[in-house]
Amino acid sequence: MSEPIEWGGFIPFQEILRSRSREKVSAQAQDNVFKGPLFSHIRAKTGPALQPVDEPTPLDMDDVAALLEQGGAFSRFFPEYEYRAQQVEMLRAVTQALSQHRHLLVEAAPAQENRWPI
Repeated sequence: MSEPIEWGGFIPFQEILRSRSREKVSAQAQDNVFKGPLFSHIRAKTGPALQPVDEPTPLDMDDVAALLEQGGAFSRFFPEYEYRAQQVEMLRAVTQALSQHRHLLVEAAPAQENRWPI
């Protein structure tokens, strides 16, 4: 955090981070990591993995997709909302995956135009 400031004190911290980044960490060692004075007495509680109790309730794909369609809820509540067919297609795929209790990996392409300063 001090790197942009004209202060030479960041150099030792940078060297420490560089040397620590080369360390190998095992899963067992991770459990013994110091968690600070507030959390040092807390041990992670592990239990069985969560299991669904019921079959998923199927969603109506057309009703869900209508949220993003032109004139839908998003365009009414968010004045800057811009309809994109790819978003609707992605929402339909997510809806189908949730309804069928399946996994889905989605990669969203960046918007054509960056409206926010970085």
